[in-house]
Amino acid sequence: MMFVEKVGVVGAGTMGARIAELMAVNGHEVVMKDVDEQQVKQGMQTIEGILDDLVDYHETKADQAIEEIEDEYRIDLTDDQKETIREVESPTYDRERADRIYERIQPTTDYDDFEDVDIVIEAVVEDMDVKQQVFADLEEATERHVPLCTNTSVLSITEISAGVEDRRQKVLGMHFFNPPQQLPLVEIVPALETHDSVVENVMNFAEELNNHRYPMQPVEVEETPGFIANRILARAQSEAFLIYEEGKASKTDIDKAVKTGLGWPMGPLELADHVGIDVVHHVQEGLKEQGQAGYQREPQIIDKLYELGRLGKKSGRGFYEYSE
Repeated sequence: MMFVEKVGVVGAGTMGARIAELMAVNGHEVVMKDVDEQQVKQGMQTIEGILDDLVDYHETKADQAIEEIEDEYRIDLTDDQKETIREVESPTYDRERADRIYERIQPTTDYDDFEDVDIVIEAVVEDMDVKQQVFADLEEATERHVPLCTNTSVLSITEISAGVEDRRQKVLGMHFFNPPQQLPLVEIVPALETHDSVVENVMNFAEELNNHRYPMQPVEVEETPGFIANRILARAQSEAFLIYEEGKASKTDIDKAVKTGLGWPMGPLELADHVGIDVVHHVQEGLKEQGQAGYQREPQIIDKLYELGRLGKKSGRGFYEYSE
C-alpha cells in the first residue's frame, strides 16, 4: 500500500502544470520543477488561470442551470424555484479555496526539493534522450521506494526506464489526457521490469483522484505504441486529415459529422488544434517509428502545419484561427 502526501512533477508546460494543479486539487502537496525560473513562472501562471476558470464556473453555474432549464422547457421559473436551484448548485470552489490549492504547489528548478516526494510524474518534452536524463536525475534525487512515472503519450516506457540503473522496477507510464481537469482517463503502463506491486499502488492512487468534474478512471495496458486511446485516435484522426487533404469535405463539415454522427464532444480537426499540432505531429512520428502507422497513404497536413508553426490554439492558428 502506498501513502501519498507529496507529489513531484517534472515539467511545468502544458501537461505538467495541469497535472500539478490536479494533484493539488486532490489535497496533495506538490513540487513542480522545470529547467529555469521563466518556465516555472509560466507554469504557475497556467495553474492560476485554471483555478480562476474553476472559480468563475462555480460562481455562475447556478445561473447557467436556470437559463438552460428556462430555454429548454420555455418556461419562467419562480423565485422559489430559482433559489432551490441556487442552493443545489451552490459553489464548492470559491476564491479562498482556490488560493489554498495554489499555495500547495511549490515551484522549483532544483531536484533537491524532490527528496521527500512520494511519487513522481514526469511531463517533459517527448524526446527520449531528455526523458532518460530526467529519470537518471530522479533516481539520484528521490527515495528508493518512490514510483517514477512518465506521462509520455507515445514513447516506449521500457526504453525510458533504461535511464535508471537500480530502480527500473519502479518506472511506469501514467498517461493523463489534456486537459486532465475535464478528461478522467489515465493509462497505467508498466515497463518490462516494472513490479506488479508498483502497478497496483499507482492504479490505486489514480483511482482515488478526482478532476474538476469526474472521478479519475485509470486503465492498465501493456506496453504498445500509442497505448489504447492514442492508438485508436491516431487512426481516426488520420482518416479525417486525409478527407480534408483530398478536398472531400470542409474542415467544419468533417468536425460536424464526427460530433453529430459519432458523438465526439469535439471534432478531429478541432481536437488537433486543442491538443496542439506539435503534439499530434510527435504522436504520429512516434507511431510511425514503432511500426504502428499502417495507412495506405500518410496524411501530410500535420507535417505542413507543424513546419509553418501553426500549432493550434497555443499559436493562434492551426486548422482554424483563434483570437485572443
